[in-house]
Amino acid sequence: MLALLLSLAAPAMTFAGTSANTNYPPPPNFAVSSNATTVCRGQVNYVPITVWNNGEPGTINPSELNSYGPAMINVELTVQNTKNTYFAWNSTAVMGTVNPLSSNTAYLAWFVPQNASATDTLGIGINYFYYTYAEDQEERNLSFSAVQCKLPLTLNVSPAILTSGEVQTIGIGLHNSGQTALRDISVSVYAPSSDLSQLTQIPLDLGELAPGASATLNDTVFVGKNASLSFPLNVTADFYNGSGQFMQAASYKQTLSQGLINLSDSSVTVSPSPVTPGEIFSISFVLTDTGTSGASTVTVSSQGSNGFRPYGSGSEFVGSIAAEAQAPVTLTFQTDNLTKPGTYQIPVRVSYLDNFRNNESSTMMVPVTVVAAASALSGSQPGSGAVVHTGGGGGAVVDLVLVIVVVVLGYMYYRERKKGHGK
Repeated sequence: MLALLLSLAAPAMTFAGTSANTNYPPPPNFAVSSNATTVCRGQVNYVPITVWNNGEPGTINPSELNSYGPAMINVELTVQNTKNTYFAWNSTAVMGTVNPLSSNTAYLAWFVPQNASATDTLGIGINYFYYTYAEDQEERNLSFSAVQCKLPLTLNVSPAILTSGEVQTIGIGLHNSGQTALRDISVSVYAPSSDLSQLTQIPLDLGELAPGASATLNDTVFVGKNASLSFPLNVTADFYNGSGQFMQAASYKQTLSQGLINLSDSSVTVSPSPVTPGEIFSISFVLTDTGTSGASTVTVSSQGSNGFRPYGSGSEFVGSIAAEAQAPVTLTFQTDNLTKPGTYQIPVRVSYLDNFRNNESSTMMVPVTVVAAASALSGSQPGSGAVVHTGGGGGAVVDLVLVIVVVVLGYMYYRERKKGHGK
């Protein structure tokens, strides 16, 4: 009885991190780790969390574990926070008891959104009891690399350019590349309110999408008259796979609201045409920017094709082309001597930088007709600037005939003179 009274009269002791109001020893030291190093974006990741109980602070004699090494009882793990600006999957994992100098592992469900940073930190709350009534609550942090893993749902958002000051339709194409049906598909579209206003109820619900099937959802928006030249257009699709696992696909990209660059070619000519084997010729055309913004670092190039080669560098640096402006371009080629008659396609590549300073390019195919040398000359007319030549050894034959004619005439003249002298 005296011991009981003394214990009641003793001052209460509170230990850091505990809710116990007793004179129990401090809670055990423990470590938290995971053998996982990466997590997948857009998926619920079941992360293995291991808790190692080091026992009471200080050196522990294994023979005294029952006296100095409290077990961690009813261990419960909870996702506390992450560095994501989005959300984490609220989950709890019950681990049970972790005895001194031993460990236990449980799987904590953690949803990592598509916009997770390259390295993400998972805050883990650890709640447990030790001895009988003492409770300890602590938080530990573990870092993981967030990577893009393959998802059964792919998104294709179009168009890439929206026109400011107009009502536009954004098409969101969805394709199920998996082996099971995807259900409860819910699509959200986000852009800064100063650039884009929603005219459609968001989210857009699809329901179920069969394996290999595709579908398109349309979102009607108003692009502000003073919308930024470019702004982020973020599209996310939440869904459940065939196993009932929550997943998320996303499309994050910059969208142009103005400044369309559209280079088109016109007045394409090949000179001379047709061409003959071994002949030098040129391809000329006019580039026009029919968009609303200028293109920079415009370069036209071609390495020719089978039977043709560039005559010179094979490229021409045009520079900048302002909106509604034109620029003439000429490339020079030479036909190989062994190129056979026929019509060939020579690719000409036009490359430039867009408003994001990204490389853009397009390729046009220019038809070039090759004919034999005699065929090319047969259509030429005197006075047209063309020079008419006889083919093969025709020149030598003509000369021989002239010599024979001269000899015959001379011989006849000689005979006539001889007859006259004989009279």
